[in-house]
Amino acid sequence: MYTCIDSFLVFCGDYFQRKFSLDEGSAWFSLITIIGAILTPFAGILLDRIGRRTMALITTGLLFNIAHFFIMILPEKHSQAYTFAILPLAVGYAFLVCALFSSFIYVVPKKAMGTAYGICYMFYALSLLIGSMLGGYVVPKENESLTGFKKFSVILIGYSIAGSLAAIVLHFYDAHHTKLLMSKNPNKRQRILNLKDS
Repeated sequence: MYTCIDSFLVFCGDYFQRKFSLDEGSAWFSLITIIGAILTPFAGILLDRIGRRTMALITTGLLFNIAHFFIMILPEKHSQAYTFAILPLAVGYAFLVCALFSSFIYVVPKKAMGTAYGICYMFYALSLLIGSMLGGYVVPKENESLTGFKKFSVILIGYSIAGSLAAIVLHFYDAHHTKLLMSKNPNKRQRILNLKDS
């Protein structure tokens, strides 16, 4: 799901300059990272209190879908409307970071943590590469039409749906096996599971 953010950020500057007539140095372009940076600590505190990390990942996918759909259908020359489209993207980004990386410690053995991060980053880098290549293919620079950007939004919605489906599979797997990622206190839940195994 990271590709829904990072690939979009590669092309969003040109898109919003054309669609909303924004200046090249406009602060609008940094709203995703600014809002995400402010919300991430609060998202982390919330997930530590309620658990439900897989539900946060599913919700993130839903927020990304909403954001990219709105970005695709927004009328031209209305830069204020951009804020409402970008807000779900920024909120989803904050929860994605917190839910994804806080899950590692509960599902991956400590001695395999480096391998898990390496594999995760490999898939992230590959999806970003493919997303950027697809974006470069469907968004021709010389074309004044916004059709290519709309096609790219559809691609990013596809990425988001794929990430949401993966999160749903993870949710049901966790719900029927360890319930670690749903737990408010995963360490306590892990001790209970260890006692059952012994």
